[in-house]
Amino acid sequence: MLRSFVNSNVHLFDAEAGMEIQSFRAFTLPPLSRIPPTYPANEHESSVNRIMFSPDGNSILTISYDNTIRIWDATTGKFQNVLEAHTSSINNVKFSPDGTTLAIGGTDMNIRIWDVQTWMEMQTLNTDSDSVRSVAFSADGSMLASGNADGAIRLWDMANGQAVRTFKGHLSSVSMIAFSLDGQTLASRSSEGTILVWDITPVEPINTGVSLSPASVPSPASGENLVFTLDIAEAENVAAYQTTLSFDNTALRYVESVNGDFLPSTAYVLEPAVDADKVTLAATSFAEEHDGDGTLATITFEVVAIKASTVRISDVILTNSLGESTKPIIADAKITQPQQRVEDVNEDGVVNITDLTFVASNFGRTGANPADVNDDGVVNIVDLALVAAAIANGGGTAAPSLSSVIPDNMPTRATVEAWLQEARKVNLADPDFQRGILMLESLLKLLTPKTTSLLANYPNPFNPETWIPYQLAKPADVSISIYTTDGKLIRHLDLGHQPVGMYHQRSNAAYWDGKNGLGESVASGVYYYTFSAGKFSATRKMLIRK
Repeated sequence: MLRSFVNSNVHLFDAEAGMEIQSFRAFTLPPLSRIPPTYPANEHESSVNRIMFSPDGNSILTISYDNTIRIWDATTGKFQNVLEAHTSSINNVKFSPDGTTLAIGGTDMNIRIWDVQTWMEMQTLNTDSDSVRSVAFSADGSMLASGNADGAIRLWDMANGQAVRTFKGHLSSVSMIAFSLDGQTLASRSSEGTILVWDITPVEPINTGVSLSPASVPSPASGENLVFTLDIAEAENVAAYQTTLSFDNTALRYVESVNGDFLPSTAYVLEPAVDADKVTLAATSFAEEHDGDGTLATITFEVVAIKASTVRISDVILTNSLGESTKPIIADAKITQPQQRVEDVNEDGVVNITDLTFVASNFGRTGANPADVNDDGVVNIVDLALVAAAIANGGGTAAPSLSSVIPDNMPTRATVEAWLQEARKVNLADPDFQRGILMLESLLKLLTPKTTSLLANYPNPFNPETWIPYQLAKPADVSISIYTTDGKLIRHLDLGHQPVGMYHQRSNAAYWDGKNGLGESVASGVYYYTFSAGKFSATRKMLIRK
């Protein structure tokens, strides 16, 4: 028998003898003068509201208002472990009948499942509904029932963590829930005072399958699209469907879905219900039923990050024209980590200009180095040419064009020209090396402007500094003069003799700090800047806003 006092001392009694046999402190209220308050390392940071034994009687669990559960040795009273179960209040805690699993329901809409032997979290079940007020295991532990504050009841298959059925009938919070011993009936009590009894006789699986295709696919590069089809096979008398797809939102972002060919084009397709990490799809062809195989929908995701993850199917409802539903066999899709290419030296999943600059920044270094593409112990022009060849061949998971190069990562024309000269000196006969030379030649051409021009400053409006980009088709002495609206010269920037190239980046564009020739900050307003390069001259307007 257990008893907990307001001061959160836990006392263990021999129920037959009526004698205390053990006690320990689970929470110590710090002095009010201690700001911020500090707590003993193994104790709760708030008072204990519930205590319970583990099924084997070897451990005591204390549940606290600090949203944690602490495990104590029932014999010695020593602290064993802490379960940081929820981000908000813990509402209900239940052990499985065999004592191997612990289910914890919380206000954060989640049910967290823990392995009692290791006290490691096994899985999280998200009800996507409301605060979980009650949980209960079936007698054989194969099913879990949960009751929410909005009156919804869900049945969970513990083998795969999927919600298999949902019952709605209560008008308020489900405060208690229990299975019959034979697992065929569920009783629930709500805060409005009603008790409902549910027939939960398992629905026999049919041969119909709902799956995602491809079943397994390497992740494309970040920013690219990944397309799945939601397929149905061996369907019988299906007039409508609904399903939820869950995904790792640190890896994927839902973009769109389109009705497939299984239901006719005249079917009514509901607007997808999109959440941060799930999307619910539904469509109906009204009274018209369909059999056989086909595609329910095509779903497009954008890759947020290259990583292994799973797109899961849950809550599948297939109904006939009478509204009768069946439970299909489901199959998820896995996204795998793509095989790393040696030319992808910065390991971002794609070989591009960033890898070229990474190799260049490591020129001459010896020893183990990801920039040593051919693994000969030194980073040199051969490695650069091999990366360039990989870009020319498509870059691995994507085929970036030179026009898609990120400006901030673009090397200067002079740099690429120097790379090309070095590569031509080596001039290996290896086909990959020769493709690398062609790639560098293409890059050099891209970096050689056809005309000299002055571009718009950025940012604009600005305060207090701005960059003025330009490009040179011929080498020239370059300068920029800045004037007020009445033509008064306030600053002259002499940039010296500059070679052919693009001066678009902050590292090489002209820079103005918003000060005049005396070092004083100029006032807000419109200013003009005139760019001179040899015989070329151009003027643009900019705005300082303070």
